[in-house]
Amino acid sequence: MEDIDIIYKNDLGIAFIWKRCVVDKHRKINLVFNNVALHCTNDELNHFSTLIEESFDRASRCTKCQDIKTCKTILLETPVSQVSFTTNYNELTAIKDLVSGTTFVMGLDTVLKKIL
Repeated sequence: MEDIDIIYKNDLGIAFIWKRCVVDKHRKINLVFNNVALHCTNDELNHFSTLIEESFDRASRCTKCQDIKTCKTILLETPVSQVSFTTNYNELTAIKDLVSGTTFVMGLDTVLKKIL
């Protein structure tokens, strides 16, 4: 764990940046959850956040499940067009928390660097 800077974590996963990458523009945010690792830029992370919201919206309009919270197969697109996940409501909520928490911390860090 000394090789990474943890940005945010929850019960489902962790977001971090490798310390060994010294060139800031090549540093990517690593999201690890459910045996999957996504390596995202800030723009891709923001896009992923939008895709998560779209998944919640699609699932809420689904007529096959009486309640979105009982749905076991919610499609989640990723910033990588060739990769999608199927997830359930609880996992989707945890992924949303992981991404939004990471986005918040990254934004706060940017603001603090500008102030200091």
